[in-house]
Amino acid sequence: MDWLTNWMMREGPGIEKDAPKRTGLPLLGEIVLREAWELFKLNLLIALFCLPIVTAPAAHAAALRVGASMVRDENVYLWRDFRQAFRAVFARATIAGFAAMAVVGLGLYAVFVWGQLALTSPAYAGAAAICLAATLFALITACHLMLLIATSERPVSRLLPLAAMASLAWPLPMTGALGFVGALWVVHALFYPVSLFMPAVANFSLGALVIAFAGLPATTRLLASQAGAPTLRDGNAQDRCFASAPAQDQ
Repeated sequence: MDWLTNWMMREGPGIEKDAPKRTGLPLLGEIVLREAWELFKLNLLIALFCLPIVTAPAAHAAALRVGASMVRDENVYLWRDFRQAFRAVFARATIAGFAAMAVVGLGLYAVFVWGQLALTSPAYAGAAAICLAATLFALITACHLMLLIATSERPVSRLLPLAAMASLAWPLPMTGALGFVGALWVVHALFYPVSLFMPAVANFSLGALVIAFAGLPATTRLLASQAGAPTLRDGNAQDRCFASAPAQDQ
């Protein structure tokens, strides 16, 4: 059986020293493959913590925190990291999350109303388009805001302008992420009941990872531009990410 031992203990191909680092979709695919098991467990945690409904925004914010760690290739201790993040962001994420849902819901209702009027007269098409653009901007801003809440201790009132700036300066990555998340649920609906277990297996955690992947460069850049911003920079930052913020952030 020496041949089997030698085959199992053989050296792998390794990584070339000068190999370029992956970026974009190849990097995202690498992260998904590397963290597949953790993403499955994270999905179960999100589903479990969303059961009381009122905890849903905080659960998704905590998932964004874990997703940000995965994107940064930090060590992830799933239960500890998720629990700490959930407790730390609960109040801010709950207020911001339900406020964002109300704003987006009103925007969608306005799109529906103006859209119905546009069917009767083209004169209303402009108003419908404006409502649609405003609603999409609000949704993108909400995603950036939740990611900022997950990775910073600042109050929502200070993070909201940064989220709006990120949405204005870098709208395309988050738009693509939202399109991917929407596609996941469309696939679930189209192939039901074959896709019955998709939400329990991947939809929530994969969506959180993709949103973190899309928004993290913009939010990190904006936080870093603010002196003393409590951003996460290394693999040991988990124990300090929710420590007391600098005096200027209080």
